[in-house]
Amino acid sequence: MNILLKKYSDTDYDFIKDLFFNCKCEEMKVVAPNNLFLNNIINAQFKAQNKFYANLGDSADHYIIMADQTKVGRLIKTDDQVNLHIADITISPGHRKRGIAGNVLKSLIRSANENGKTISLRVNKANPLVGYYSRLGFDVIADEGIRYLMAYKSPE
Repeated sequence: MNILLKKYSDTDYDFIKDLFFNCKCEEMKVVAPNNLFLNNIINAQFKAQNKFYANLGDSADHYIIMADQTKVGRLIKTDDQVNLHIADITISPGHRKRGIAGNVLKSLIRSANENGKTISLRVNKANPLVGYYSRLGFDVIADEGIRYLMAYKSPE
């Protein structure tokens, strides 16, 4: 499988919106998302998330994750001289458990190692990926209530 990161453009907006909606429905275990109230809640959450990510400004890099030329997810990261922060990595439910996010994360880890950087991310405590991130080498460095701040420090 060929995995690439493509810079986000305005033409990707509908994909990002659908990705968010499908992931939220998956989280809520909604099979037929035709409930107007639920749609309004998810749309409000999407708008809030988009506003938050827009406020990251020029310090954030927004990518569409491509697998074999198909849009399958998104990555938002910030990168400075000492830390690469993964603000969001999301894979569409239909493309999960294929190693796509793992390949992206391992590539980011390699890049951080080469540049002597720490990688950080935040994850909800109830998210089953907490264990996966730990197996990759991320440690919990802060308990932020409903989520953890985790970091991977490159070997010296």
